[in-house]
Amino acid sequence: MKHALRRTGILVLLILGGCAGPATDPGALPAPDDMQAWTERFPQNRWVRGWGESNRSAREAELDAKAQVANQVRSSITAETTSLARAVMQDDEVHDFQDLVSEVRSTTTFSRAELIRIVEPTVHEVDQVHRVLAVLDRRELARAFQMDYDDVAASWRPSFSALNAASGDLPEWTAAWNRCRDGFGRVLGVAAETRAVSGLNPAGYGSDQAMWRRANASRDSVLQYTEIVMDIGPVDGLDSRELAERLVSGFAQLGVTARTGDCRPSEASLRLTPHLSSRQVIGSVLSLELQGEIGPCGDSQSWSEVRLAGSAMRGEGRDPEGDLLRSMTPEAVALILTESLGHLLPLQGLK
Repeated sequence: MKHALRRTGILVLLILGGCAGPATDPGALPAPDDMQAWTERFPQNRWVRGWGESNRSAREAELDAKAQVANQVRSSITAETTSLARAVMQDDEVHDFQDLVSEVRSTTTFSRAELIRIVEPTVHEVDQVHRVLAVLDRRELARAFQMDYDDVAASWRPSFSALNAASGDLPEWTAAWNRCRDGFGRVLGVAAETRAVSGLNPAGYGSDQAMWRRANASRDSVLQYTEIVMDIGPVDGLDSRELAERLVSGFAQLGVTARTGDCRPSEASLRLTPHLSSRQVIGSVLSLELQGEIGPCGDSQSWSEVRLAGSAMRGEGRDPEGDLLRSMTPEAVALILTESLGHLLPLQGLK
């Protein structure tokens, strides 16, 4: 009897064992079309992911998926560029940084597309639409960007040292400043790339940012002690004094003191000759161009030719002369001065 019961128990266990489902494999992959499961498998804090699709081919779906990932990275880089700019612009210490941000945005491209991976098990087709998942490892990309940052920062730092080595010659110092400014634009771009994928600044950015602020302090000091004395020649139809007032206001927008009168040895002289041209296009259109030279007072050997012109120096209608002067707002003149003299003076952006 005991043997019969034992055999019966064994039989029950065997029956229960046969009815039990297979053990769950924690490493089993989701079904190719289980998009939610695949999304959870690649969490956003670790991966940049994008689903691609195409009604023509699986290859097009793969390219679309990679493009979705790359576009996310580019958008994040743009946002981080603005964030970094705000950090540097605190206390209004860098007036022209928004221009630099625009330059960075126009030149920044996502150049690490080779790190984007296609998740092959997700390739599937539903209702003649091919779908596939592409992912990018944030940590792997951050390491690559850190290497890029190290290279870019190493090439920029000597330009900061060159500012201190530049002589008192204003054009020479300005050339050194422009090299420093352009180089930091590249530093900022790679720093924004790193922050976009990791949320952290690259190693070394804190000290580089401090160097950039010291460079701006040097530039502000140079501008503080730069005074422009203008001498504008006569021209029929326009008051030279009113022209001078427009230029003085434009320089003030850029943080530079300008005036008319006698020139002292410590100042720079800007000598300009106005040239007016008129043409008839359903009314009179008057254009102004200022040609001349700029250089240190009392030194006739270090002068540079300059030319000021632009759409803001144009008038039309019944009173073209008056319209021309009205169009020369401080902001408009400041832009013309920056374009024409930015290689000779370390001008800052509009205040």
